[in-house]
Amino acid sequence: MKHIDKLFRTKDAYRTVFGTSTGKKVLLDLMKLGCIGKSTALGAKSRDAILMNEGARVLVLHIIRQLNKDDASLLGLMEEGIQQEDERYE
Repeated sequence: MKHIDKLFRTKDAYRTVFGTSTGKKVLLDLMKLGCIGKSTALGAKSRDAILMNEGARVLVLHIIRQLNKDDASLLGLMEEGIQQEDERYE
């Protein structure tokens, strides 16, 4: 029971951190770094670079799983990130 309680507290901590507007910005940046929505081989110049990208992806996917993001909310977050990126360069 203690293990399950700890798991729920940990998930709550992730939601607290990434549930803020600043946390969302950090998550969007991590998603970009973690190649979420694109190939880990895109732009990679070596096998080692691909492996590094895969490692980053695993970490970001772990965060997303902790937040219980479904596909629709994840897509919405990615679109929000793209829109913010576009606005930054206007």
